[in-house]
Parts: sequence; structure tokens; C-alpha cells
Amino acid sequence: MSIKFLLNKYSWLIILIAIGLGIFLPNQGMFLKPYVSYLLMGLMFLSCVNIDFARSWKHLKKVRKVIMSLMVIFLLSSMLVYLFRGFFSEEIFLGLILVSVMPAGISVIFLSKLYGGSTAKSLVISSLTNFLSPIVVPVLVLWLANVEIEVNVWQMFLTIVKLVVVPVVVAQFASKTFLKEKIEKNGVYLSIIILFLLIWGVIAPVGQILVFDKMLLELFVFVVILVLINLNLGLMLGSDWKAKKTYAICLSYKNFTLPMVLALSLFGPQVALPAAVYALVNNLMLAPLQWIWRDSKILDKK
Repeated sequence: MSIKFLLNKYSWLIILIAIGLGIFLPNQGMFLKPYVSYLLMGLMFLSCVNIDFARSWKHLKKVRKVIMSLMVIFLLSSMLVYLFRGFFSEEIFLGLILVSVMPAGISVIFLSKLYGGSTAKSLVISSLTNFLSPIVVPVLVLWLANVEIEVNVWQMFLTIVKLVVVPVVVAQFASKTFLKEKIEKNGVYLSIIILFLLIWGVIAPVGQILVFDKMLLELFVFVVILVLINLNLGLMLGSDWKAKKTYAICLSYKNFTLPMVLALSLFGPQVALPAAVYALVNNLMLAPLQWIWRDSKILDKK
């Protein structure tokens, strides 16, 4: 039984192990924290070598679905949080607003590929929401939470260019060389290893923030409900099974690193707690998705 076969068949278990290591061995995982951005770049690079940019452009011209995706990602969860404002403390409410207005995670491009979705569609949704986030996020936080946050727009823009544009450009150059065949053969398996390290590195700070009590359980259940609503709306938005899975992942898997950084630097651990729970829920979600979407063929060329 080859290592590739095990990585393919048990990627859900690898994800769960990474989450467990992040929670129970957070100090070791903190060594990965400085390399999270490079792991994201590697994941983006491997996911985009075979990407069909013509299909991405075609999806971008589907204005109605693009706008609906943006509305769900930026507005739906935050509006639901606002409706339940009285159920949470001011700190937890602010943290929920902060994470719920965040863009789609950059990892959704590889996750779409892993679960049989479309990398072309996920690239459009992830890139568009991330490029809009420096403007949209402060406006929504001010509107819904009446809190003004200072965001270095230029720095966020440069970070997005680093994490999205640079790996995509390099991937397109690599696709014209001998590397394309090697990446086609081993890219998915290498990406699963990178995803393992990425999840461990991202969850490690979460393990240091989480304090298991009744309030955390209530927050966990609330976030699960928000994620499931977005996931099911994504399934409804897609016109075929491949598109359904793509939208489901893109609309429900958030960029939870940015709100944790903003919360910890501007407010404190209590405000960062919802982002930590979101990180936990989003990554735990990946395991059952593989069981439910067992018909996905990981090695399909997207």
C-alpha cells in the first residue's frame, strides 16, 4: 500500500490529526506560524498549475452568481450575527462580526480541487473577495458593530498580491516547463502534506486561546449553524454537482487568520475567540465532507 494511496484515501484523517496537534500541541505548532504565508503560497502554486483561466474569465462574466456569492460571503452571516446580538457579550459579538465579514479563504482553491470542485470558479471567488476585503471589511464592521478598525489597506493589498497573484503567475510559467508533468503526478499529494502543516500552524494559536466552558460550546454551535447555512446556500447556487461543491466550499470556508490578527492586535483574546472557533469549525468540516462527497475524484484534472 503506497503512501500516495494513503494520502488520497485518508486525507480526512490527516486533517483531523492536524487539528488535534494544533489543539493539544500548540507550542510545537507555533513554530509553523511564521511559515503559514509560505505554505499558503505553495498550496496556491500547486493548485494553479493546471488551472483553466478561460473558464475563470467565463465564470467572472456570470455577474448574478458572482454578486450572490459576494453577498453570502460578506453579508449573510454578519446579518445573522447582528440579529442575535443580545445573546453574546460585546466582545464576542464584535469578534463574530469581525470574522463573519471576512473573505473566502485562499485555501478554497485547493480544497475545491481536493473535493472534486472547480479551481477556476474558486479562484475567481477567493481572489475577488480578498481583493475587495480591505475596503469592505472596515465598512461592514463600522456599520454592524459601530466600531472603527484601522486597516492598513496598502499592506493588506500587498499581502494579497503575495499570496494570490505571485503564486498564480509562477504557476503559469511552471505550466510551460517540464515541471508541469511532475506537478500533475504528485501535486495533489504534496498539497495534502502542505495542508496538514498549514492546519497545524493555523490551529496552534487557537489552542492557546480556547478555554472549554459552556460559553465556548454555545459559540461553537452558533458558528456551526452559520457555516452550515452558507454551505447549503452554496449547494443551492451551483448548477451541477461540481459547481455545487465549489460554491459550498467557497461560501463557507472563511479567511479566519486575518480576524484573529486584527482582534489580538486591536482588542484582545475575547474578541479573537470567535475567529478561533471559526478556524476550528471550518477545518473540522473538511473531514465529513470527504465522507459525504465520496464520488469526488481527487486526481481529476480541473
